[in-house]
Amino acid sequence: ADEWGAATSRLREIFQRHENDGVLEVMGFAKKHLSEFMRLCEDYEGDHFVPKIGIKQARNFKEKGRWQEVYAEVRTEVRRITDSPLWKGEDLAFIVSDPNGPDCPLVHMSREFEELYGYHAEFGLGRNSRFVQPKMEYLNKLFNGSELARVQNFCDAHSPSNASGLAVTAADAGAVDVADPSRLFRGLPDTRLVSLIVNAHRERFPFWCLLWLEAVKAAGRTYIFGVHTRLEAC
Repeated sequence: ADEWGAATSRLREIFQRHENDGVLEVMGFAKKHLSEFMRLCEDYEGDHFVPKIGIKQARNFKEKGRWQEVYAEVRTEVRRITDSPLWKGEDLAFIVSDPNGPDCPLVHMSREFEELYGYHAEFGLGRNSRFVQPKMEYLNKLFNGSELARVQNFCDAHSPSNASGLAVTAADAGAVDVADPSRLFRGLPDTRLVSLIVNAHRERFPFWCLLWLEAVKAAGRTYIFGVHTRLEAC
């Protein structure tokens, strides 16, 4: 908030200093200043605008102990993965997002998620999780294409503003047979999304990530539980 307040004050100074110049000149000065500021402020991670506007939701989630309630809804499914002969001991990085909050902010990040991407919870909580996508927009679209829209649409579908976003528990959604990986990608209920996307570490090196999102309810509130798994070359 302090950063944006200072930037706004600076813009006003530019307008006052150049009030006798042409409109296009003033717009040019303002655009240059804004661009420089936005690239340096912490609300930008590469080309991604990820303002920390959901910190209230993150604090409430922690203070009310909602993590235990959310995980209780998906524990069986997580165990099905770790008990599967296809699982080779890869780290499972857990997150929880709150689609009721502004920009579907992260409200929980596991230690494995912090290590996978190089971001501490202090940075990530209260922001949308897109900061883990490739930092350059054109590369993100090149690698991930329509998967970006699938993930966004899934989150939007469970927002209170979408009347059709009715979340149920993992048990209600039905179990996915992880012994048959092809089933992960067909006939999925709208409370679950599985996607193969390219994400990136904070130091910008990319990797393939298997993403599982599950809409669950805890204390009458919808949350989106997420699992990120880095796929290694065979």
